[in-house]
This record gives sequence, C-alpha cells and structure tokens, in this order.
Amino acid sequence: MNKVLLITLLFLSLLSPAVTPASAAEKAETTGTTTVDRPAIAEQIQQTYDRMHSLAFNFHQITSGEMTGRPQRGAGHTAFLRKAGVHKMRWEYTEPDEQIIISNGITLSMYFKKLQQMIVSPADRISADLTCSFFSGRGRLTDDFIIAGPDEEYSEAVTGMTVLKLTPKRAEQVQDIHIWVDDQDLILRLAIRDHFGTVTTMNLSDIRVDALSDMSTSELKKFFSFTPPTGTEIIKQ
Repeated sequence: MNKVLLITLLFLSLLSPAVTPASAAEKAETTGTTTVDRPAIAEQIQQTYDRMHSLAFNFHQITSGEMTGRPQRGAGHTAFLRKAGVHKMRWEYTEPDEQIIISNGITLSMYFKKLQQMIVSPADRISADLTCSFFSGRGRLTDDFIIAGPDEEYSEAVTGMTVLKLTPKRAEQVQDIHIWVDDQDLILRLAIRDHFGTVTTMNLSDIRVDALSDMSTSELKKFFSFTPPTGTEIIKQ
C-alpha cells in the first residue's frame, strides 16, 4: 500500500484530560534554539492528540523525486475515530482519481475506481506501519521515532510553528518525516521521504477535532463501511 495512505493520520486515545505544559510552539520559542527539549515537545504533541476521540481534515499533497518523473498531486479528505478501543479510518482521494480506503477495526478495504478493484485485508495490516500506528493512536512518537530538529531545507522559521524531524527507530519504507505543528499542537503539514529520496508533502486544512462526536452508532457504522459498484473485482489478501 502507498505509504501516504498509512499516514494519518490519528491519535484517538480515550485518555482522561490532564494538566499540560505550554504548547509546542510556545516551548520552542521560550527555550531558545540551543536548548530545545524536542522529545518533550513531541510528548506535548502526543498528549494533544491523545485527548481526541475523532479527527477529520482535508488534505492536498504533492509527490516529487527522481523516481516519480513529473510531480504527482492528490487531494481529498479523511476521518479517524477511536471508540471502545476500536480504531477506525476513512480516507478518500478525490483527485486525481477516486480512491476510498476504510478500516472498520476488523478489515481494511481499498477501493480504486479507475482499476475497478477493491482489495480487502485484515485491519492490522496498517498498524504494522509506524506512521500509521501513531496517527491511529496505537504508537507513540518518542517510542517509535528519533526526535530531532529539522534538516536545513526545512529550518526556516515560521511564526507560530514548530518543525520536528522524525526518524523511525526500526527499518521502514519511510526514511524520515518532517512535521509542522501550530501553537495548538496540531499538525498542519508533513513531508515524508522514502529511501529513494521521493518526498511527499501533505498540507492539512479544515482540521476538525472530535468531528464525529454527534454521530449515532448506526451513522458511524455506515460511515466506516463501503459497498463497491456492481462489477468491481474483489481481491482478498
């Protein structure tokens, strides 16, 4: 599966609210560039997402590198939910081609309209990916990644934003990830680099915390399910 489909995205722990320190952006500004405690900043980001029950956002992405030829663009929207310990995800690409990726906590279904195919596999397939396990609430930044300052190409200061570099502690398709975090500790941008030097930059917008809290059980069940059109080839893995 494309690694970008495994990213987000998100931290849907049902932990009790706790008293938290200053935001990551505030901490980066007040401690100074030579004494920033980046693992502490990462932990603060983690706590922010841990308190969410659900999360939804729109995304625009661009992938570029020697292996891709001309830059490839995509856009869509996504939502994550954790309820009663079950992690669910609905990820939809509207550009350039329609793709719908849904995990209901038991199965992972990936529908590709252009190919007229839907691939169905166990949901734990996505949890094996470090980036996805973090964004779905299963993993933790400081446990799974080495936290560092940004590479020089991403080091230019942005008002109210903190940039961190995350390097997986175990072998992954992803070489490293840069994240841009605002003063509310919300991730607004990711730059994901693989071992071939291909970089996918994803910008998030219209971020809605606990966006699914008003949906009933039946509405959630319908939202995290998908029936493909007649004639779609179903491939089970």
